[in-house]
Amino acid sequence: MLPCSSTSIDGLLVRSQAGFIAVLYAAVLALVMALTVGALVAQLGRSGALNRATTGAALNQQSQLVAFQQRLSDWYRANAWQIDSQAGQPDLALVLAQAGIVAPSGMMSDVSEQIVQNGVGYHVIACWFPLPGASGVGLDHVTGRFSPGILQGQPAQTPYVLISGLGLETALLTQTRGNLNAIADKLAQYFAAQQVADADMAADVNWFCDSACSTNGLALPCYGNAPGVTSAVPILQTDLAQRIGLSPAEQLSAWTPNSRILVNNHPLSGALPFVVSLYAALPWGGYLTVQAVSG
Repeated sequence: MLPCSSTSIDGLLVRSQAGFIAVLYAAVLALVMALTVGALVAQLGRSGALNRATTGAALNQQSQLVAFQQRLSDWYRANAWQIDSQAGQPDLALVLAQAGIVAPSGMMSDVSEQIVQNGVGYHVIACWFPLPGASGVGLDHVTGRFSPGILQGQPAQTPYVLISGLGLETALLTQTRGNLNAIADKLAQYFAAQQVADADMAADVNWFCDSACSTNGLALPCYGNAPGVTSAVPILQTDLAQRIGLSPAEQLSAWTPNSRILVNNHPLSGALPFVVSLYAALPWGGYLTVQAVSG
């Protein structure tokens, strides 16, 4: 007969709680790992690091494709205006040469036409090593999607990389919008400060632009001779930076060489509210516009 063992109720409760805590800890750990992996995947997707498939490539092809992807991404970031101001297909040979890429034997490359998604214009560049016998391999010039093709009735394991300008241009757009918003905020603060300091605190005084379009008084001089972007002037050519306190970086958009931020505070009408319009040209056409509005 086996010896009997006695266990207290308190002991059972302790072990039950310990088991529950262990299960809970494991569940929380799994959730944290899932969230971490998800965030990593999202970050890699935005950076373009997931825009590649090198499973079927030889080691030297893998390293070449990854290196080319990084080099072209760096070139794209520095030359975003140059490439994305073109509606059609850019000169790919020129792009590769400027990026310092000498294509090895057997490597193929292609570039899409300008794609516009969520108000952002960009191009996609593809580099790949075709597999013998694979068909339907290539880049769709309109959508920017890459097809690895078909080999013996199955999806081909074509080694490739994609360099998409969507994430790069979105970041530049965000940076530029931040600069425009910073200027608009300082203009609104300037207007409010002048209105508070005014003895009459008149609500109908346009501190954004005095009616005589002169530099006398505390109202800003008028920049531009008519409303709209066509008569807007670069902030760098005005005294606005000194008036409201702007750093040199805040007066520029993220795109070179067309990085000038334009301003026009000419009154749209005599009606309230008063506004100042700020413009930044976009490589794919049009302007990013932000307005400072009187309180």
